[in-house]
Amino acid sequence: MAFPKFRIEEKEEVGIIQGRRAASLPEWRVAKALWKIKVPFRYQVSFFGGRRLKGGQVVDFVVTQPPTDDLVFVDGEYWHGSASQRERDAFKRLMLQSKLAGRINWPPIVWTGGDLATQDQADRLVLNAFGGGG
Repeated sequence: MAFPKFRIEEKEEVGIIQGRRAASLPEWRVAKALWKIKVPFRYQVSFFGGRRLKGGQVVDFVVTQPPTDDLVFVDGEYWHGSASQRERDAFKRLMLQSKLAGRINWPPIVWTGGDLATQDQADRLVLNAFGGGG
């Protein structure tokens, strides 16, 4: 009797970014891509109270590109997939723009989980956006 053949897929695990477990696999891929090209960044940066205050928000990555910083949002379908959530996200990002004018590059970079489906895709997007620092 022949046994059916099973394809065993290796599950990619998220790791630790600056002392915090990556919130998602796409965020983990972005962090690894940024490390590869040696571009400094901060992960999960709170603005205006972060998740604790209404109107506050958390930016997934703040990439240091003097004289201003780049904001990178990784929008997964689970948290950012609905039309109403996308509208809230856009409004909050406009608030950031008005309050941080001159200190950040605008518009922010927004990638979806589909943009970051593989590490190769993440590497290409990050390299195209930021080049290499070292």
